Amino acid sequence: MKKLKNSRGITMISLIVYIASLLIALAILATVSAYFTNNFRQMRGYSTDVAEFDNFNVFFLEEVKRMGNAVEHWSVSRVEFATGNVFEFRDNAIYLVNESDNREIRIAEGINQATFNLRREESRPVVIEVRMTIGREQRDVNYVMAGTTRSVISREEDYITGDAIIPVDQAFSRANGVVEIVWLNLDNTVREEPLSPNTNPNWLAGMTPVMHNGTVWVDTSINDPNWYNYEAQVGAMDGRTSRWANASDNDDNMFVWIPRYAYRIVYFDTLANANARRVNPNHTGGLLGFSTRQGMIAVNPQNNSRRLIEGTVPINVVGYVQTTEFNDYIPHPAFTFGEQMPGMWVGKYTTGFVGAAPGNTGLPNRVVIQEGITMWRIITASNMFSVSRGFADPNTNGITGTSIMMRNTDWGVVAYLAHSRFGRNGEQVALNDGNFLTGAGGNLASTTGNETGIFDMRGGAWEIVAAYVNTVQAQMSDQITNIRNAGARYKHVYVVGDPDNTANNYLTNRNVVRKCSV
Repeated sequence: MKKLKNSRGITMISLIVYIASLLIALAILATVSAYFTNNFRQMRGYSTDVAEFDNFNVFFLEEVKRMGNAVEHWSVSRVEFATGNVFEFRDNAIYLVNESDNREIRIAEGINQATFNLRREESRPVVIEVRMTIGREQRDVNYVMAGTTRSVISREEDYITGDAIIPVDQAFSRANGVVEIVWLNLDNTVREEPLSPNTNPNWLAGMTPVMHNGTVWVDTSINDPNWYNYEAQVGAMDGRTSRWANASDNDDNMFVWIPRYAYRIVYFDTLANANARRVNPNHTGGLLGFSTRQGMIAVNPQNNSRRLIEGTVPINVVGYVQTTEFNDYIPHPAFTFGEQMPGMWVGKYTTGFVGAAPGNTGLPNRVVIQEGITMWRIITASNMFSVSRGFADPNTNGITGTSIMMRNTDWGVVAYLAHSRFGRNGEQVALNDGNFLTGAGGNLASTTGNETGIFDMRGGAWEIVAAYVNTVQAQMSDQITNIRNAGARYKHVYVVGDPDNTANNYLTNRNVVRKCSV
């Protein structure tokens, strides 16, 4: 954890308002402890045999690719790993079980038959042969244990022969990525337009819709067609025409709506080809690969074949996009906050503090989210957290939702939308160099390039989030006491690398997107 500096401040979107969806999410939450330290969410309702195999494959592939993992025991219907996780076929389903606390997840169902066979050969990686029959379809797949080296293979067959080793970090360049977005319903089906408070007025969380008339902000209604337009930039790079929905509370604090979405990242060989994709969504010249719910996929430019080169940790996937042509997209984990959320309200500016010098601990009703206010700085992350949690108050500012300090996934959900064609379409947000004043830098310092976006993404005070690596120092630090004592949904806690240093902590956690849990 970084040593705190005097210039740091409450993160520009540390105040987020989550609102109750008032709809039933089509999911079941279950917990597996030991190696998996977060909850998984299993989405029901898959209608195809392929989807059931994919469900199994996501969990099993990640298990066998964990460095240092090994098979402890196996039988024709069961395989137990050194992590403590057990995959077991019974009652026409495959279960992921953790025997230390006897908890389990049913990860695939409707399975007619499934068998496991272990193949060990001297000087060769261990191979797990899986044969699965679902409906009329039979799958025979060889899974190869990753062993103790941080490398992956171009094809599963090459693991067996020991050929074609591709180091993870050299598989292909990720310097030129394009974030692609699809809007989601609560059941993770794709929709043409984003979910917004004009779908359900309760999603306003007690606030008032506002819009910019070219001169000033004015009140409007959820039925005003000019309130917002999350417009895709097509045919141009930074068109600056996307208008995000804004709202204010009784104290004129400003918030911006981030609608529920799924994403993937498409990588190209050059910036020119990445920008060509931003202008024309069908451009594929120089395509290298994708970051998807299955993991990192490399594309062979000679024949357009694809191969998985790096899998994701299962908690990186919060359900699946149910619309077939988009089911490799990742539903963003920030939209799970105990239940599936239609979106979130994010503070438009860095949080300021009126009537007190920097460093004053203050009260929640003294912080403001407005333009031209001095940023609240020289405070502990613990104080940021408690003030953020106490901000929403229906008796004062009228907000009926749950306010929280931003976590890493919350920052990411804003950054990805800003980077997509519904934001700046790859154009960098300008710097706020306004001597700790909120909203400085003009419209180019917003996530849309106009008045409707989120400001202060760059520059200003340090951006501190409710997340930490769980080192001995972090467990004892009074800088994060309130974060450390909070429930799991309000923070992200990352495991410590071995040895404990910045590089290993990053490698240990880089594929783990910490979704909210109950």
